[in-house]
Amino acid sequence: MQQQQQAKAAWATHRVSASDNEAQRHDQWLDSLSMDEVVARSTRRAAWFAALPGPLQQAYAGSWRGHRERFGISRATTLATSRLEHADSLPDTRSHRDQAFLNDQRPDDHQPALAIGV
Repeated sequence: MQQQQQAKAAWATHRVSASDNEAQRHDQWLDSLSMDEVVARSTRRAAWFAALPGPLQQAYAGSWRGHRERFGISRATTLATSRLEHADSLPDTRSHRDQAFLNDQRPDDHQPALAIGV
């Protein structure tokens, strides 16, 4: 974690010294992502973060907060927030998709249907 923190700070400091606005660069990058990319990235990061032990979660959160404060980076842009809210409003079809996939794996029609969570 410390190496990541140092690398992010070094890159951001280099960009700032080259007259780049780090907060603006971050917002432009975030807004350049498609809705699918924002959702996929957010989902992957949330799963990764949830798998960390509590103390490491706190350390990463503190590191990210410090980096954002140091370089004036917002947590999200209006567009990125809107995309995530829109994605959250859509029905979650994962269990239906997974059930259909399991049923498609049956060798023939004589096998009983498989059920998830049974």
